[in-house]
Amino acid sequence: MYDCVLIGSGCASLAAALYLKRGGMNILIIENNMFGGELVNIPLIENYMGFTNIEGVNLALRFKEQIEVNDIQVYYDNIIEIKHDGHFKIHFEDTIISSKRIIIGTGQVPKKLNVDGEGKFLNRGIHFCGMCDGSFYKNKVVAVIGGGSSAASSAIYLSNIATKVYIVARSRFKCDKVLVSKINDIPNIIVIENRNVLKYIGTTKLEGISLEDEILYVDGVFLEIGRKPNTSIIYPFSVSVGKTGYENYYIELSKNGYIKVDDKYKTNMANLYAIGDVIDKKYRQISLAISDGIICALGILEE
Repeated sequence: MYDCVLIGSGCASLAAALYLKRGGMNILIIENNMFGGELVNIPLIENYMGFTNIEGVNLALRFKEQIEVNDIQVYYDNIIEIKHDGHFKIHFEDTIISSKRIIIGTGQVPKKLNVDGEGKFLNRGIHFCGMCDGSFYKNKVVAVIGGGSSAASSAIYLSNIATKVYIVARSRFKCDKVLVSKINDIPNIIVIENRNVLKYIGTTKLEGISLEDEILYVDGVFLEIGRKPNTSIIYPFSVSVGKTGYENYYIELSKNGYIKVDDKYKTNMANLYAIGDVIDKKYRQISLAISDGIICALGILEE
């Protein structure tokens, strides 16, 4: 029986875990993918205090070192379902983990365009992470779909690998002025504004993307069109109702699908908390995610 289980290993969860552990709690982090969450997908971070610049994967490694030094266990597996019968029961294929509390820090997942050919070429020409998959496109032509800072950062990173990088924005290309200045100085980045991708083109492999008035022949596409909350693992909960078995309990979400919490990061379900990019909030930054985790942990320790 754990005092608290944290689902997700992003910045918010890691900060909460560190404070809870140092506060004397028996805790566990559960992750079903890569340690560090979305942090590892950021090519370069230039606005995190203490570092003039650092690659996201290297910052994640710094965090991992701190977690290990504090003897915090990370359990890697896929959650099948979560039940509640006085305590939380987290079910995996081969085991069940019990906890008095759960903190949800599952962050966001990438959005898709949902146009013709997308399903066919996902991970076979269509990707979500330039740093992860950019090496497949050395000396080739790629397109980054998106009009914000994430698209700009991905394009800058890919410009060192590919011969040509298109940025395709459905409206005006708008991002951090520093990034715009960098892009203007990189000759193999071409910005195309006010265009929509209508479909992906190819037979056995991706060959291009169709816009309203032209076809761009590219070898790979990187989607940077935003994120949506990753709430599927905890929605709904199965809650014990005695002899009648289990019934669904729905966590309160915002109209955009983010988890609603109070000022102590409590959800509408007792002993269930949510932090980081999975919650309903205005700003989403690494420092703010860490702040979420710290405030949530301190509140739990005061209970």
